[in-house]
Amino acid sequence: MSELMQQMITDVHNEHATRLAHIEAAAGLIEEAETLAATLRSHGVTGARAAGYVTTGKALAYVHAVDATGDELRQALADAGLRIALIKRHNTFCDISLRGLDCWVAIDADAVDNLADCKAA
Repeated sequence: MSELMQQMITDVHNEHATRLAHIEAAAGLIEEAETLAATLRSHGVTGARAAGYVTTGKALAYVHAVDATGDELRQALADAGLRIALIKRHNTFCDISLRGLDCWVAIDADAVDNLADCKAA
């Protein structure tokens, strides 16, 4: 087999291995978001649902809970033993990163005022 043919086979193998790694990572994120959504629903955030999208080479997953009030989310997080690591405000909603998780929760911007006591120390 020629050197060029060997290089082409190696390149294709590496490309497929990279794609497989991205698919596996995305599957893990989706599973985490679905588990978090189910956990929040079981603690009273009835509208929580997993969502996600893919950007250039990276999958992102989150829990859509914009219908939840701050009190509902605060209580659900406390009941589930989850702590907020970071709140990132946007125009009409906020992304809430939770300690130890890669996915986040999207909630209405007006609902985050009651979440200060859920932040990780």
